[in-house]
Amino acid sequence: MSVDMDIATVNRIGAQLVAIGDDMEREWGKFRRTVETERAGIGVDPLGTAFLGEYRPAEVSVLSHADPLPALWQADGHGATISAATYAKADQDAASRFGR
Repeated sequence: MSVDMDIATVNRIGAQLVAIGDDMEREWGKFRRTVETERAGIGVDPLGTAFLGEYRPAEVSVLSHADPLPALWQADGHGATISAATYAKADQDAASRFGR
């Protein structure tokens, strides 16, 4: 049994993952700014203060989980591209040793 990498497919998927990460980075950045702007509009009166006490922990949780996601998608995409290039080079090196 042999295992062969479809280099073109891995490169295509890698590019798609990077593009998803880029889109996510752009769109999440816009949404994150909206969250921050809207939070700034919450009053400091007793109702606003009580609301922020409940809202802020959830906001912090969402932001801390969502902030790293674009970079993770981008890193996976770059990793796919690097693995395809590494595989192609190893395959080429191995093939060049035949016939020596």
